Amino acid sequence: MSVHHMASIGRCIHSSRRRGPLRVGLDLSTLGAEPPDIADFVSVLRRRPEIEPAFLVFGEQHDDLTEPWRQRLDCAIVHVVDYHSFGELEKIADASQVWVTTYTAGEQTFGGWCPFFGVYANLDALQSAESDLTEEDRYRAAALAAVALKLGLDVVVTEAPTAGRPEVADNDIAAMITPPDLLPIFGHYLRMTGNLSLRYNRTGVIVYDDLRAGSVSGVYHIGIESHIPHLRHLMVAALMGRHTDVVSDLGSISARAQRALRALDELLAALSTHNGPHTPTADTTERVSEAFDRELLYLTAVFDTFGRLFRRLHDGRGPKRNEPKSLHSLPLITSHIVEKYAAGEIVDRIVEYRTYAYITSTLRNYIHEAVLPTGPVPSRGYGSATTIAVNLDLLDDVKLTQQQVAKLGVWKASTTVLSAEPTTVGDLATFAVTLMTTALAYVDTVIELILFHHPTDPTADAHPLLGCAPKDLHIPEPRPDELLIRSYFGW
Repeated sequence: MSVHHMASIGRCIHSSRRRGPLRVGLDLSTLGAEPPDIADFVSVLRRRPEIEPAFLVFGEQHDDLTEPWRQRLDCAIVHVVDYHSFGELEKIADASQVWVTTYTAGEQTFGGWCPFFGVYANLDALQSAESDLTEEDRYRAAALAAVALKLGLDVVVTEAPTAGRPEVADNDIAAMITPPDLLPIFGHYLRMTGNLSLRYNRTGVIVYDDLRAGSVSGVYHIGIESHIPHLRHLMVAALMGRHTDVVSDLGSISARAQRALRALDELLAALSTHNGPHTPTADTTERVSEAFDRELLYLTAVFDTFGRLFRRLHDGRGPKRNEPKSLHSLPLITSHIVEKYAAGEIVDRIVEYRTYAYITSTLRNYIHEAVLPTGPVPSRGYGSATTIAVNLDLLDDVKLTQQQVAKLGVWKASTTVLSAEPTTVGDLATFAVTLMTTALAYVDTVIELILFHHPTDPTADAHPLLGCAPKDLHIPEPRPDELLIRSYFGW
């Protein structure tokens, strides 16, 4: 799942605030007559009461599409969307409207108009002239978002080419996901509702757990291990060598990473209390901002702890008062990695990840001086959709590449509550997810360097763990619970 996609979903889903079922719309007109062959996709949709699926069909004929799905999912709700092309829709002034009819067990139970503004799709197209999306693709996405909003759907599973695309403004209003993305959404739902049943089977009316976590903390622990797979390998090597200080530091790194991950989950859950057309409340903004602060604090603690450990492994001692001692430090990476390892591609990755670590540390340091400037801003220069963003003018010493700008969700907001002047801001959900994913990848890459590579000019006090793993080390396949939990995080 892309970073932008996960972030936009956090802004759109609403299930965590009401503790009710996750309402999932299935766009059968693009998915086809058979469920996709994706592990656990059907079993997740069969879960009751956690999931409430409904079929979405464009046009009038739907039995051929819905019947095969109905046999697999035991779903009685069908929403028929009367949409054939944008030009055929009813108009009221500048708005277009599409009619949706709901059938429950074959009986009509609802009908209503779903209005939207097609001009926003045209403006989207002008903003991304090189996009492969057609006008009709964008109009259909706008109609689908309007229907999802009207019906109160949390997510819509679709194979439409607009799903998850950042240049489609309607993805800020309703969460449009592809089939593989359903599991990460459901995983977030389970963690936020404290549901420990990761997978269960149903035989008639009998339900039994097939895989159950011992605790939510245990889920986060496995989640961190699945994203930093080399952490366990270094832990085992340290245990075998009886390096208890290294074991202690690695345990601290893991615990803080888990807390940062939980803070990110809570940030996304807080965002689910509003959607694109409405300005987030002061309470929502406060919850999101506070969760982001905690994520920054714990990630910086990870970098600081690992930096001190890294110095100790190379120098035989911890850093002195004025020596660089954190993984966000460019002097540390230059003196102890760039100049000491001939590891090519791994070193390049470390240098790239360090930029994100430095951004994390800079924002964290700002928290000690003042409140980090965050607040609602328009997500586009047109329309009413809003998002919560962080003011990045305080990062004036960080030069971002275009790839990093896109990855962090950075843009120039013309009018914001953060400043009367045009302001450089970062979409907070995208920003937070990117800092988390790059931090975990950073830690894993540095551990990989420690395990499999020797410094070119090691000191006499260099630790025996440096380069301790053979190049052909056989790494066992992840356990089934690890694979499932990894899919529930989706990064």
